[in-house]
Amino acid sequence: MANVFQTHVHVRNEETGDAAWFKPGDKAPSWTEGCVDPKHFEVKDEDGDVFDDEKADYSRMGKDDLVALAEDRGLDASGTKAEIIARLEENDAALA
Repeated sequence: MANVFQTHVHVRNEETGDAAWFKPGDKAPSWTEGCVDPKHFEVKDEDGDVFDDEKADYSRMGKDDLVALAEDRGLDASGTKAEIIARLEENDAALA
């Protein structure tokens, strides 16, 4: 089984200092384990079937992560956490 991101995640590799951006469906490199909250992962088996299909929730993310995510998407990152979440959810809906 492999960890696959179920949310957009911006991560800094602690060993190299490089930043990386992952989108839902990207396979998680081993270095992300321990530095990314497990709620951002879904586990897929060898056939690509989701092992745990619990949906991620932006409200469980910290504001700094939400700001980085909004900026990476080119969205307005100002305002309250709720306002940023609303923009991210609107963006998700537009992409679906």
